[in-house]
Amino acid sequence: MSRHIGQFETLRGIAATWVFISHALLIAEFPLPLLSNGDLAVDVFVLLSGFVITLLVLRRPEPYGWYIFRRGIRLYPLYFIALMLGWATQGLYQPVIGESLFGTMAQANFFQRVAIIEASLPEHLALHLTMLHGAVPDAILPLSALAFSGPLWSISLEWQFYLVAPLLIWCLDVRQPGRIRWAAIAVVATIIINVISRLYWHADVPSFLPLRLPLFAAGIVSGVFWQRAQEVSLVRLGAILTGVAMLLVVSRISPIPLAAWVVTYWAAAAAGRSSWADRFNHFLMLKPLRWLGERSYGVYVLHMPVVLAISAWLIVPYARAWGQAVTLVALFACFPVVLLLAAVLYRTVERPVVNWAKRLGGGKPQVPVSDVTQKTRAAI
Repeated sequence: MSRHIGQFETLRGIAATWVFISHALLIAEFPLPLLSNGDLAVDVFVLLSGFVITLLVLRRPEPYGWYIFRRGIRLYPLYFIALMLGWATQGLYQPVIGESLFGTMAQANFFQRVAIIEASLPEHLALHLTMLHGAVPDAILPLSALAFSGPLWSISLEWQFYLVAPLLIWCLDVRQPGRIRWAAIAVVATIIINVISRLYWHADVPSFLPLRLPLFAAGIVSGVFWQRAQEVSLVRLGAILTGVAMLLVVSRISPIPLAAWVVTYWAAAAAGRSSWADRFNHFLMLKPLRWLGERSYGVYVLHMPVVLAISAWLIVPYARAWGQAVTLVALFACFPVVLLLAAVLYRTVERPVVNWAKRLGGGKPQVPVSDVTQKTRAAI
């Protein structure tokens, strides 16, 4: 069974590119419907994460310690590089984004950014090194989630999910006998925690796990029923996916990332059973798109320091003379630089580290699912 499903790899690459575009539009003060809202792309990442981690846990059961080591190794090397680059370029947020280039109201919060971070630098750095900075509200540590490099807030969200994912997956795997009761408890707890968090947890971004638990849960359920989804009738599958998406919309989740997820999931599950799905799958499986998807983590975490540096030195000083359109084109021209850096680090850092972790665990015996869940529940 293939470890990667190409359609979802492509979706990840498209989401990372969407975030890059949203930041280019922000700097150029050129708002466009949908494209300017990069947070919607992060919701796509959340759904993907719930789905992928579920397949990983169910297909390859392992002790919790080994599982979390693998997840940490997957995130941390590139995250640490992005953190250091973010630290080096944090002072560029104010001249690049904080000041108005084309008459839009200046964003005053960027003027105090460096002073706020420097006032609590040890705390910010310690939290970022643990990847738990997103779990701390602004009332306790101002700018906790967004210090150094803004996009890293969602990596903290991802890490928080990894810490509890095996337990959530165990509860929501209703295919197993006796799990309905646990699933019901998990769903009710998710709703309650989500509502309470919305009322009392405040920051500029939803970087605290309970705020995005419904989306992670949807991704988990998608993974639990992935095998069944490839067998059920396509009409029924579409109806089920649409119904679940509508429930999430009621819980104040944007329909845009849900629609992207439903269409991609349906097409991947319908492969070989629908000419419409096969046409869409042909597009999603194009090699350049899959190549981008494989390097999307680097594109996402590295793009902001790169864009800030290039903008501060080569774009912002000339932006007013160029005008918005040329400035936006210049910002988009940063993408090949970001992609090149992501590709180099994918080859020299990401893959070697992941392969090392695989070799390190090559002799680790796989254990029954029941043993994993018992150890996971005890560890958490």
